[in-house]
Amino acid sequence: NLPRFKGDFYIKDLNIKDLLISVKNIKIDFIDRQLNILADNLLLNGSDLNIGFNTKLVPSDIFTIENLNINSKNIDIDKILKVVENIDKITPKSSSGKSNSSQTGIPVEIRNGLVNIEKLKTGNINLSDISSKLSLLKNVLYLNETKANAFGGNISGDISMNMLTSILHIKVNGADIDSSKAALDTANLKDTIFGTLSFDTDLLMNAAAPNFEKQIKSIDGTVNFTIKNGQLGPFGKLENMILAENIRESEFFKTAIGGIISNLTTIDTTHFETMDGHLIFKDGILKISPITSSGNVLNLYLAGDMDIIKNTLDMKVRAKLGSEISNMLGPIAALNPINLVKATPGLNIAMAKTFTIFCEEVSADEMAIIPKFKDDNAEMFSTKFQIVLRGDVAKPLTLVKSFKWLATSTQMESAKSFVSTLPDPEVTSDGRVLQTPEEIEAYDKKLSTKIKKLFKKNKKG
Repeated sequence: NLPRFKGDFYIKDLNIKDLLISVKNIKIDFIDRQLNILADNLLLNGSDLNIGFNTKLVPSDIFTIENLNINSKNIDIDKILKVVENIDKITPKSSSGKSNSSQTGIPVEIRNGLVNIEKLKTGNINLSDISSKLSLLKNVLYLNETKANAFGGNISGDISMNMLTSILHIKVNGADIDSSKAALDTANLKDTIFGTLSFDTDLLMNAAAPNFEKQIKSIDGTVNFTIKNGQLGPFGKLENMILAENIRESEFFKTAIGGIISNLTTIDTTHFETMDGHLIFKDGILKISPITSSGNVLNLYLAGDMDIIKNTLDMKVRAKLGSEISNMLGPIAALNPINLVKATPGLNIAMAKTFTIFCEEVSADEMAIIPKFKDDNAEMFSTKFQIVLRGDVAKPLTLVKSFKWLATSTQMESAKSFVSTLPDPEVTSDGRVLQTPEEIEAYDKKLSTKIKKLFKKNKKG
């Protein structure tokens, strides 16, 4: 027969300074073949915990903890990690450098655990009203039905970690999130995005990776998100999109670009009704596959890669712009193939003959993936363009490498045919370069008149 126990004892005011651990009261209570333990006001480098559980006092290869309850008013993860670091320094290691449990498994199970935390902080991220169902089975720690308030909204889902491999599985979703606050607190991105965010994640990562680079490279999985009634920061302003290297450095636009930018500053292209994104993490690369947004005057389709470790971007943005806005782009708009064939008065011939440099030919299917405008007229008369973003994200003004109009093969051929009918620019006797058909025609008429007068004069003589 197994022995029976009855009795209790207390440990009070325990303080382990080297580990930054203290506890006000520990009560250990023996009742028959069950052991109850309650730790009251346990402090881990300032983070408070109240922990209670019970276990059966029977021989077993597995130590089973039941009815584990963890409650806290305030937890600071960064400070707790210092406690973990101190414990790790005194924990015996095997000859391979790994803890014995990593080789043999953890002979512990936790059942029917509950976690309730009023406030939790990690870095600049603050969570509140956290609750979760906790268990440990076959070396995997589960935090199921986790709920928390964060960034003005709420997060819920399941989190698990294999205690032998330290692989963390995060499968959560969020709703009613303040995207501006989330971007600032998680990535220190200020005034880059606004709106109400919802998301879901399915990510794996190595929680025991020894440094930031290896931790980032260990992330594998997807994130999907939607932002409603939002606004982009500086990136969403059309004037910043057209300040591409090929536009800034072109002789055709140097004198006109200032006026174009000045006109566009009064136009709001930053607001959108909906933004949807599908992100893929693999080997330290964030694949944007894709992100789309729909607004009143500007719709976007973004696809490409971001190297998270190097903080570099290689991405194409294809956009659809309301015609009333595109007409404000002056000589840049004149190079759009659909505008070229209209033979607009004042067309710069030399510039027109180089229009292909500022155009990208795409298929009808590629054009169709750019979100449509809700208004049929806006959709019908919209113009499409592409910008290429490449370089250091920390230097946003250098990211925009090129701006090009998008056109189908039919539109390109029509524009090429039209351009082939244009005369070559002429140089007058006083060195002026005549750039437009109107200038050439006027000069030719003037020259013809002079020649006629000369012939008449010679005839009289």
